[in-house]
Parts: sequence; structure tokens; C-alpha cells
Amino acid sequence: MMNKIANRQSACDALMQAAEKDKSIVVLCSDSRGSASLTPFAEKYPEQFVEVGIAEQNLVSIAAGLAKCGKRSFAASPASFLSTRSYEQIKVDVAYSHMNVKLVGISGGVSYGALGMTHHSLQDIAAIAAVPGVRVYLPSDRFQTKWLFDELCRDDEPAYIRLGRNPVEDIYNEDTVFESGKAKLAKQGADVLIVACGEMVRLSLDAAYALENDGVSVGVLDMYCVKPLDTATLSTAAEMAKLAYIVNVVIDEDKKTVAAFAGNYLTAHRRGCDFLLGYCQAKPKWADIVISSNGGAPLDQNLYQCVKGMTAAEATCNEGGVIIMCAECADGHGGEGFYESLKNCESAEALYDEFMATPQDKTLPDQWESQILARILMHHPVIFVSRPEMKGMIEEMKMTYAPSLEAALGLAHNMGKHSLTVIPNGISVIVRD
Repeated sequence: MMNKIANRQSACDALMQAAEKDKSIVVLCSDSRGSASLTPFAEKYPEQFVEVGIAEQNLVSIAAGLAKCGKRSFAASPASFLSTRSYEQIKVDVAYSHMNVKLVGISGGVSYGALGMTHHSLQDIAAIAAVPGVRVYLPSDRFQTKWLFDELCRDDEPAYIRLGRNPVEDIYNEDTVFESGKAKLAKQGADVLIVACGEMVRLSLDAAYALENDGVSVGVLDMYCVKPLDTATLSTAAEMAKLAYIVNVVIDEDKKTVAAFAGNYLTAHRRGCDFLLGYCQAKPKWADIVISSNGGAPLDQNLYQCVKGMTAAEATCNEGGVIIMCAECADGHGGEGFYESLKNCESAEALYDEFMATPQDKTLPDQWESQILARILMHHPVIFVSRPEMKGMIEEMKMTYAPSLEAALGLAHNMGKHSLTVIPNGISVIVRD
């Protein structure tokens, strides 16, 4: 059964267990307790929790001040903001001052998906690793995360820990033994060595097992400790491999490895590209039907959030084409002004014109998302696949409800639409005829 516990939840579990016995442990958030899965900690230990609001510089400086007073500070914030907005505070207040602060960067990489590049964090590892005196860790699964945070709750040195957003399939188990500062050889191999960290370790293992079908023996080294780098284990593992290959890995819309190819550059690259073209039947063109999601929970939590996924669909949909949005929307509409404006408008065109005529200093609540959805509805029918409880609300907001993707496709086909594009997470695009 696929693991449903994200690494950030394992981190919270470890902090709660430690905080029960050690009252010097404090957790700080920048309006990010939900994203960091730290709400249970805040509720159970309110005296050991500090909410600073959307103020990442203050987050780091307050954490350092508490550490100066003898606290063990864990400061959690989206990696994209923690590693940029508060970079000077990390350098001066934490590293230069040598404070016992653990910086927890949540949703690293492109974990935030459809929220776009403002929330993506591709620089955090390089940026913080460049700061003297700060260790950098990227745990690969929930068991390694739990062990790592247990260790960090006991030591006194600064560190940065990057955590992804979604659950990762288990690599280890609760009996696995880890060594502090030592990379973990997740799989032995004689031909190729893949060195990975964080969520990429699971994908690397999947690629390694896929390559075994081609007779290639692949080792996977889990370099969770990026700084200081465990060069001794790296050298030992490298000596076991020929290192004469490059690996081309194909990942599907569910972020699962579906194929991997090894060989010299031209061989592996060509084989991977040929496979991808056949697998996706891909042609770079727009389509009449675009199916979009918002990258899964929590980004599909309400209709308001799903507008972001619709904008990605809009970019690849022919004029007059159908957008099919799939999301659970457990929290309903997500914005009263957003809901009311669509519900009460005469038409999408009338609402859009009203918004465009509104002075900048008198914009209405939730106007931005309302205006975007109105614009989309002016050019595209939107079929929304969600829970039955959402049917009335969806239809009130000028969209068409469908109980399943199959039903939505049937409605689109009845409109004479057939070519199909799938945008599984607001970023990747697969085009099919």
C-alpha cells in the first residue's frame, strides 16, 4: 500500500515527541503551520509555538534570539521564501552568531506546482550550503525524516532541512539504522551509481529497478547529508561502479518512473526520447479538450485555488475548447467574494466588464481570481469534476458539474471536441490526439 504520510508530518511527529520531554524546544512558523503540517504541534504545545506571520526575516531573527536564551529553535517556512527573503538573517543571526537554529524549508523544489515560480524553490540548497557553518539535509522518506529530526532535537549546531510536500513511497523501515553525517547506500550496483537526495531517491530506485530489465546493475546512494558531503561513502560506492553510463529516466503524470535507459549519451538520450514519443503519442500542438488538476492536496482544497490550474489549461486550449478541471474541493469555494460574484452575475462577460471598469483603489474582495475565471468562461466551457456535494455550487458559478472524468469527457465529446491535452499538475503537459 502506498505510504500516505508526508515527510513534513513525520517531522511534526518527531518534534511533538521531543517537546513532551524537552521544554526548550520551540517551533516558529511564518503563517505556514498548515503547509508545514505543524498545526498539531501548535495545538498541543501552544507555549512552545510562535507564530510570526508572513515575516520570514523576523522568523529567523526571533528563532536566533530564542536560541541565544537557551531554546532549541525550529523555524519552518516555505523553502522559496526562507532561503531568499531571510538570507541575510540566516547568514548573520544564525551562522555567524552560531545559534542553535534548525531552519526547515517546506515544499522545496516545485512541490507547490501550480502556484508558480514565486513559490518554487530551486536555489535553496545551493544558497544555504554556501553559508559557512550551516549543515544541509534532505531526508528521503518518512523513516529517515523521523530519525533525522530526533537527532536534530539533541544537537546544538545550525542546520537547514528541506522537506517536500507530498508523501513518498517508503524506502526504509522503522528498523533501518542510519549514521549521522553518513550517506546511506539504498541499493548496491556494479555498473552505474546514482547519487540522489530527498524525494529523488525514490525515483532513482525505481529507475534502478527498471534498468535491471536491460541487464544494467545500478546502485543508489542516498546522500541525505548534502553538507558536509560524505565523500568517504561516495568514494567507496563509486569504486563499485563502472561509471561509464548516463541514465535517462521517464516519469509519468503521477511522478512515477515508467522507464529508464542507460548507456552512452547518444544511446540513452535517443532511446529515452523515442520511448517518450511513443508513450505519450506527443505532438506539440494545442487541443480542444484540456484536463487539468491543481497538483493534488492541499492545492485542490477549494474552487478559489483551482483557478490557478485553470490558467494552465487555458494556455493550451484552443479557442472555444473545453476545460475539464478535476479537484476534490473539500473546503468548498474558498472565498466568499469569489463565490458571490460568479453566483450573482448575469454572465461572465458582464462580470468581466464590471471588474475592468473598477478603479484600482476600489477593487472588490477576491476580484483577481473572480476576474480570471470570468475571462476563462468567456472563451471556454468549464466542466468541473468533483464531489457530489459541490454540484450546486459549481453550477451557481456558471460551470458544468460532472461526477466523473468519464462523464466529463462524454460531455466534451458531445460538443464535438476530441483532441486532448492533460496537465496533471499545472506544469507538465501531455498532448494526445
